[in-house]
Amino acid sequence: MADTIIKIPYLPGDLSYTVDVIDPADLSVEQADIALSVVSGVHQGTVSNALTGKFIFVIRQAGNFVEHRIRSISDDAGPYTILTGLDGGGVPLPVNPSDDELLSTGWLIVYDESGQRENGVTIGLQMTAGPGTAGFSLDTKARSAVSATVTIEGSPVAGYVQFTGLRRGATYRVQRGAIAATAPDNPFATRSSGTSTSFTVPDAAAFQIAETLGQEIES
Repeated sequence: MADTIIKIPYLPGDLSYTVDVIDPADLSVEQADIALSVVSGVHQGTVSNALTGKFIFVIRQAGNFVEHRIRSISDDAGPYTILTGLDGGGVPLPVNPSDDELLSTGWLIVYDESGQRENGVTIGLQMTAGPGTAGFSLDTKARSAVSATVTIEGSPVAGYVQFTGLRRGATYRVQRGAIAATAPDNPFATRSSGTSTSFTVPDAAAFQIAETLGQEIES
């Protein structure tokens, strides 16, 4: 049976990685501990079987879980590029989960148009409704954060954005790009715009912020 060459882009080049290939139908391991080498700037490995269908690619660095990527492999010619976020993906918990029972930390991962994790993108956030608790006066000033590579549990996570201090039970709007008039432009961030999405903060120390859509503006 012919080998399958896989490429896993957008991993930091100064680290060594291995990949486990798993069949999502029954979670059986097709092959484990596939060593990746850097070819033309992209991490590449060889699966000693022909792959057809959808597979989970579990990426590890020094034996520690980094993330998983899911990709459908078809019968055309490889090598196959395993992109982030096409069918799913995972990252560890946020850097700063809240230890305050009234507050939470929201986080998301920013991707570009090719499904690659993207740094330098501004995400805007603004409270639009409180949780309805008497005795509080809450600030609705817009905030913004810029996607960047951060280290979580010893592993680099690119395209990462988080917002701390979100009021549990409150409703926020989030968008790709700073919220107009109330959030100053960041000269170091990629310009972008998109429609806002509303979400309510759950009663949890951390959570994933609702999906947002938008595109960068060419300067």
